[in-house]
Amino acid sequence: MNTSAVFRLWRAALPALRVKGGAIVNVATDWALVGARGAVGYAVSKAAVAQMTRCMALDHASEGVSINAVCPGDTDIPMLAAGIIGAVRADRLTAIGATIPMRRVGTPEDVANVTAFLASDAAGYMTGALIPVDVGTSAD
Repeated sequence: MNTSAVFRLWRAALPALRVKGGAIVNVATDWALVGARGAVGYAVSKAAVAQMTRCMALDHASEGVSINAVCPGDTDIPMLAAGIIGAVRADRLTAIGATIPMRRVGTPEDVANVTAFLASDAAGYMTGALIPVDVGTSAD
């Protein structure tokens, strides 16, 4: 689903973007950039999103369409620590944060800020970029 959704949405959006230019920002993961134990299916599907981003960027740069991807690390969304609630969830997020170079789990706003930048004119000279939003885990 990770790859087919990106492919289908890209094909649906592209005709309008070709007319007036614009940006596509895909969502991969930091595991698309580095290996991870116990996550082969997820990591490989998101690595495919990263590679689609690069290929699509090259295919459509001359049409004025920029295509980049954010690669979030551990982010406080329902998928992280799924099924764990309350104080136990807070403790689990603190434990995960302790393993991250900047010692905190990301927020949806952290990812949204970078996504908004990539969709803006300020990123007009960027295409094919995979931007880690992972407080250093892919650099580790």
